[in-house]
Amino acid sequence: MTLRGNENGVSAIIATILMVAVTVVLAGVLYVMIIGIGGGSNENLAPLGSWQDVDAVNTTAAKLVFGSFSSEINPIDLKLYIYEEGTNETTTLIIDVPLEGQNDNPCTIRGYRKDVITATYTDYSYSTNNINAGDFIELNGLTSGKHYRIEVYHAPSQSILSMTGDAGTFQLP
Repeated sequence: MTLRGNENGVSAIIATILMVAVTVVLAGVLYVMIIGIGGGSNENLAPLGSWQDVDAVNTTAAKLVFGSFSSEINPIDLKLYIYEEGTNETTTLIIDVPLEGQNDNPCTIRGYRKDVITATYTDYSYSTNNINAGDFIELNGLTSGKHYRIEVYHAPSQSILSMTGDAGTFQLP
């Protein structure tokens, strides 16, 4: 058995380049698997929304005017949380009507503490069953002189929406 005189393996430079290339390919495959490129869905992402106007109407009422949303939003997909300054009371409002084809406009909104705070929702184009810019909610039965904060919860994405435009707070005279 004769041995060859020069039996060197792969050079150190080539081996290093191959190891880096394999690492980069594996990292790329893991990245694609984690973020779900190609099969991902954006339907559960929270939409962006805005307030056109949030202001007191008189000493016991306020008007919340919706601006635009980044996607079509059904009124029944939203809950409004109303926080009264200085108390532990939270009012939850759920818009469950108008439904498509229904002519109940404005409609009464159901919710927690509805015996204290009542609300109506006016939809300018209720046949589309979407919230549009200019649709508004009127709140009645609020406490004079109090400061209120509004949060909008989007049920499909299970998140509180970041509403731009007019502030989601108001002070009653």
